[in-house]
Amino acid sequence: MDRALAIDDEPSAVRAKALWVRSLLAILLGEQGVPECTLEACRALAEQLDHTNVFYPKIWQCSGLVAFIHGDLDRSQELFEKSLEGHLRAGPGHLHCAFDCMFQLALIALHRDETGAEDLVGRCLDFCERYGALWSKSYALWLQAVYSWRRGDPNTALYLLHESIRLQQPVNDQTGLSFCIEVIAWCEAENAQWERAAALLGAAAAVWKRSGANTSYDAIHRFAHDEVERQVRMALDADLFARCYAEGARCTLEEAVALSLPHPVPEQPRTEAEGKGQRAVLTPREAEIAELVAQGMSNRKIAASLVISPRTAESHVEHILTKLGFTSRTQIAMWMTTSSE
Repeated sequence: MDRALAIDDEPSAVRAKALWVRSLLAILLGEQGVPECTLEACRALAEQLDHTNVFYPKIWQCSGLVAFIHGDLDRSQELFEKSLEGHLRAGPGHLHCAFDCMFQLALIALHRDETGAEDLVGRCLDFCERYGALWSKSYALWLQAVYSWRRGDPNTALYLLHESIRLQQPVNDQTGLSFCIEVIAWCEAENAQWERAAALLGAAAAVWKRSGANTSYDAIHRFAHDEVERQVRMALDADLFARCYAEGARCTLEEAVALSLPHPVPEQPRTEAEGKGQRAVLTPREAEIAELVAQGMSNRKIAASLVISPRTAESHVEHILTKLGFTSRTQIAMWMTTSSE
């Protein structure tokens, strides 16, 4: 990018885009001061070309990311909201940038543990479903997993993270994989799988480093990483923690992914008879919701009964159907009946 910008300094929309991309790369590489300089050059060129409607949303987006990394969540939220509005006005060519802004706004809400975080996460998922954006969906699933983990449901979070990894593997997204492996470590710590959690923390850090990104890792995970690592260190003696962490850190990318996934187990009974006596396939929350489905409750009624959002209830029912290999709520009801006999 630097060589290309040096070769052709004529004012053009292509050069303005190159300056924006160079700013984004500078953020990911952790280059201090470079993003601000290149964004200012991009802004000046956009004004000269009268292309502010195209480039200002991108400039706000990058500036919002800089503010987020520096911990200024108020400023970051303000910039991402402006950027999102601009990208949505700009049309179909800006949809990927619009998703990035939605993702960051949801992440900010998760950092703050705000009550509206679930709705923002749901908006990200809905946006991906609407446009068939599978790679973006992997990040939306990661967000939903973090939300589930924070609400004390690590098993649902693990299910979502494994699905996110499945979507990221074809594009070899090492940054996204490191995010997933990190949160899987949190879930394993929540389940008191201390040695596994330590190994996964090491694997996540190694994959992050291998990705080439050099932004502050804590900028993404500052709301949990330090506390989880502290808990794991307290649960294990120093030598055992060091050995487990080092074992994870030595993993290749493929080994890190394999470590993060569950061991193969039969988890999808295909008929009601096969499911008899196998309620352990479901998490406690899923079993509770399956019982309400068997009682004939709609998703809305389930949500009201458990004091959760209708979208969360719907998501749980979809996970139950997938786990059991079913296609209808009637099958869930029949399975619940036979498995309790």
